[in-house]
Amino acid sequence: MRSIQLIKPEVFWNMEYSTSNEDLERQRGKVITSIPSFPKSLNMLRCYEEITLKNKKNISLSFSVSCSENAQFTRPDISTNLGTAPESVRICIIKNMFGQYNRWFCNRGVELKKGKFSLSIPLEPGDSSGSEWCSVYGKTPTFDSESLKGFQECLSSPVSLSVIFGGGNFYGHGVSMTKPYEAKVTLNSLLIK
Repeated sequence: MRSIQLIKPEVFWNMEYSTSNEDLERQRGKVITSIPSFPKSLNMLRCYEEITLKNKKNISLSFSVSCSENAQFTRPDISTNLGTAPESVRICIIKNMFGQYNRWFCNRGVELKKGKFSLSIPLEPGDSSGSEWCSVYGKTPTFDSESLKGFQECLSSPVSLSVIFGGGNFYGHGVSMTKPYEAKVTLNSLLIK
């Protein structure tokens, strides 16, 4: 079974649903952008190479964050998003942007802070004790037969992958830095095996 690397020079990536409106840097194939100061935000880095995940076992993300020691992460909707989950990075599988079972978010995220990180998520629905994935409305693939069918159809369809940023009550919705700080995020590898 052939692995697929999505961080390479010829693969197109785009920033979406973000208010920073800057171009992505591409150095040696890596995807690099800034997390801006509040109220601007970084929400999603999306890969536009469509793939199928059928018969694939795992998605692995490797990335780094550089910022000053004093910098703190926040979110643009902090006044209304009162949840306590830290600002984090996650992987999202996107069949399309509409419908309950067309976007699947990994439940396990990596808290944003300075350093080098990796995240590896199995492409399995899970079992009655839990799952690594949830739909856009929070249902796991094992919630019922409809959600399991939706997850399996998503893995068998052409999909794109994204790296999403969020905190509080939302896996997405963006992250920001407290003023006057900014951070750089570098995606080093997004590998499907």
